[in-house]
Amino acid sequence: MDQVLQTPELLTRVFQLLHDDAKVRFVRSNLPTAARVCSLWRDIIEGIIWREPPAEALAKIRRTRRQHFASNVRSLDFSGKRDPTVHALFDGLQFPRLRKLELGDSNQTHAGWHSTISQYFQPRLESLTLRWWDAKFTPELLAVIQARCPHLKSICFYGVGEKVSPENFLTFIKACEHLEKIRLSLIPISDNALVSNDLLLHLSKMKRLNYLDIDNNISRAELFERIKRGNSTPFQHLTKLELCATSPVMSAAVYVLPNVTKLTLCLKDGTGACFKDLSAMPNLRKLILLGTKATTLTREELDSLRALHHLEKLRIAPSDSCMQDIHAAHFTDADFDLMVSGLPEMRNFAFDVICEPRSISPFKKLSQVGKTTVEWKLRSAGTEQHAS
Repeated sequence: MDQVLQTPELLTRVFQLLHDDAKVRFVRSNLPTAARVCSLWRDIIEGIIWREPPAEALAKIRRTRRQHFASNVRSLDFSGKRDPTVHALFDGLQFPRLRKLELGDSNQTHAGWHSTISQYFQPRLESLTLRWWDAKFTPELLAVIQARCPHLKSICFYGVGEKVSPENFLTFIKACEHLEKIRLSLIPISDNALVSNDLLLHLSKMKRLNYLDIDNNISRAELFERIKRGNSTPFQHLTKLELCATSPVMSAAVYVLPNVTKLTLCLKDGTGACFKDLSAMPNLRKLILLGTKATTLTREELDSLRALHHLEKLRIAPSDSCMQDIHAAHFTDADFDLMVSGLPEMRNFAFDVICEPRSISPFKKLSQVGKTTVEWKLRSAGTEQHAS
């Protein structure tokens, strides 16, 4: 047994077996025996098995033994409408190694709820997701998180925001100095007051922020115009951006996004008027353009995309939640050829746009654009074509 523990290749294989779902019964039947063979084996296995346990599994442990296993937990997921009493079972436990926490809607309304989740807010916590916790998403909760979790690197807030002021939210974000990833889907979804001039200006100054996803509809170009005036070096480390905005907003935003390599843009006004301005983003490599309503793109708008010479991926399609198509007015094979002629580095192309019926010639043109093209999806009225 000691030889197995001291041989990395053998020990790695043991861990692979432990993670193999098809061998769950085998693992469970042999773990007690293995634990009796060697205490070191037991210690190692506990650290692996209890790194990301289902919350219910920890709840089933006797309370007198629960802390022993809680000390190994690094990730807890309470997403979905879980029984809120599970939090009460964990009240008073310490999770010293917890790094990732996801809390979903638990319909928890009883008094004293703060004390039943405070045990999760540990100094080592790096990733926090809150889904549909608006009744509990208060200034007091933000203060607790701010005080106890100084090393947060990622926050994802969905369906929250009505209980805090823009000042409360900005204070919280400013206190989280290590944030690298931010995802926001605040309520109300349109023109949310928390997505303010001051917030975006501060985000543009964050030294570690490399991923930003704002699912709220942004319709005021001044939010980005102020950044251009107030920060000479905005978003220096931001490489991935997901935004829901109108064309005027995106046209203003492109000038403060110098290092973004991947942009996902949900078009909120049914046009592609901002396409001509995307060339102001010199490092753009992946572009996803999603329609959120009935959208009509002009020949000129689509043609302007050929200025993105370094683009490796381009997708134009309706968003998953949109039931309406994207149309291209009077867009011919010749227009398509012209558009892709300026994209020599294209590797992945999806064009889910209804336009005039086209022949297979666009595939030929794509094959001439670059040898590295690996996937194409073209759609015309009533037809869909694939190639790879």
